[in-house]
Amino acid sequence: MVVSLSVIAFIHGISVSQVLNGGIRNMPVAAFAVGISPKNPDPGAVSQAAAALHTAITPILPVASVVFAEKLDPAKLSFIQRKITERLKSPVGDFRDWDAIAAWARDLPGKMRPAPAPKD
Repeated sequence: MVVSLSVIAFIHGISVSQVLNGGIRNMPVAAFAVGISPKNPDPGAVSQAAAALHTAITPILPVASVVFAEKLDPAKLSFIQRKITERLKSPVGDFRDWDAIAAWARDLPGKMRPAPAPKD
């Protein structure tokens, strides 16, 4: 999240602390996370991941948010990460759905309209 907030701050000429302290409240923001939860057989896994995403960006209220499945390649994991993945019996493979990602991204411009300025 810090990198994303830093990019937002840079583009809009404000500090990251301003972003976190309300400088972003009138700017439309979309949020996404990637993880293996969309491939988890537990039906609540995606909603838990989405809740974690929203908690991580609070108090920002995104105009759109989603959790996408990721690529999990054991060959690129550390020894400990591989053992955890094995222990959890996590599915491995490339689960990215590029069509779904593109569709979500195409839908964003219509949602990214700035909020009207507050009236005095």
